[in-house]
Amino acid sequence: MQIATALAALAGRPRPEHLAPLAGGRNNQVFRVDTAGEPFVLKLYHRDPNDPRDRLAHEWSFLTYARQRNVAAVPEPIAVDTEAGASLLSFVPGERVQAGQVERWHLDEALSFILQLNAPGATAARLPLAAEACMSVADHLSIVDRRVERLRNLDPEAPCCAAAEELVRGELLPLWRETRERVSGATRTLGIILDETLEAGAECVSPSDVGFHNALVSGRRVTFIDFEYAGRDDPAKLVADLFCCPEAPPPFGEFESFVDRLFAGLGLADVHAARCRLLIDVHRLKWACIVLNQFLPIGRQRRAFAAQTGAAEAPEALLARTRRSLAQIGYSS
Repeated sequence: MQIATALAALAGRPRPEHLAPLAGGRNNQVFRVDTAGEPFVLKLYHRDPNDPRDRLAHEWSFLTYARQRNVAAVPEPIAVDTEAGASLLSFVPGERVQAGQVERWHLDEALSFILQLNAPGATAARLPLAAEACMSVADHLSIVDRRVERLRNLDPEAPCCAAAEELVRGELLPLWRETRERVSGATRTLGIILDETLEAGAECVSPSDVGFHNALVSGRRVTFIDFEYAGRDDPAKLVADLFCCPEAPPPFGEFESFVDRLFAGLGLADVHAARCRLLIDVHRLKWACIVLNQFLPIGRQRRAFAAQTGAAEAPEALLARTRRSLAQIGYSS
């Protein structure tokens, strides 16, 4: 309550009267802040000495940029305390999108959101690079290499660790070797150089973790939340994250149309859409690795932090979700 009160006072907003935890955050603690006037959201960001990313800075800079661009599909940034690792945001009413509920109109909202962020005249140079930003095909492959390598050393104290190790060694590792080789060969066929960086103007402003698991729906309006990894990135990675995140994935039958509409809207050449199609399986593997983060030693602290707000997920469910992601590798229709 003390942090919420200080942030509200800093912004000249009503004094908080009650805090209630909100479900959903796995890396942070999130609370609804009730006042005599409007409600707010208080976010306390998890910090780990082994993870140097500044989640608060990424989210705050992105929200400030979006609001300056008159993008309404995000919460309003109200006040921030970088020393305390806390921010106060406007409260967004709405329901979480569940798996199997994503329809074409949801994707239309996402497309509009992305294109607004990247409208002509956008001054994005001051935004940081997104977490794990990819400026070449080699970058896309490398982020999965690193994640796969980390999974060789799971936390022996994690629940269901033995089952997770069996899944990693028996299924994920062989599938990654096969996928990496296939994608590397396809780049040569398409005339794409593995370590060639994106040309000027080809990167985009990316919400990064933009899946519909990070969206709230009220009527036909979608508001996107959680931008701790946002920044400048390859639009191919943005699309892959949208379609590959296993919590509330869009129907993959919409993938081709979305790619065509997005890259046309961004004014990028066909080769960029081809890169996006080529890299989809790379990011399916990446997301399988992300789901398994909870079995890593660093995941132990995150599990404890998230459990305080009821966001911990059963390990059996995580393993089942990973298997579903792996089963999609090579599926393109």
